[in-house]
Amino acid sequence: MTGLSREIKLFQIGLAAKYSALPCKPFYARRDLTVRMETVLTLGATDGGGAGTNATSEFEVIVQTYRPRVFRFLLASVRDRESAENLTQDCFLRAYRARDQFRGESSRTTWLMQIAINLYARG
Repeated sequence: MTGLSREIKLFQIGLAAKYSALPCKPFYARRDLTVRMETVLTLGATDGGGAGTNATSEFEVIVQTYRPRVFRFLLASVRDRESAENLTQDCFLRAYRARDQFRGESSRTTWLMQIAINLYARG
């Protein structure tokens, strides 16, 4: 081994030791979907005589019930956790905004999964 290649090797070992302890991605405070949606839901909940609050609490139950399934589908599709979380949030925001258009001809699962499929196909 020549002197220059030995120095390069030592430099590479030093860099590896220096950066191996660092995490691959920066740490961000984890905010769950329901926390991020809380502001949007409360903004949409001002329907007058308190009816919006009831709709909001009903929708929170829907989010808690169906979020894992929608998230798993999107995670399997995009294979990136952050993108899947963003698409899941978008899916439920669209569903919340269009909740009056749900006719009940299909199950909520089918409706939400179709929204998720459309978001995935769009992106």
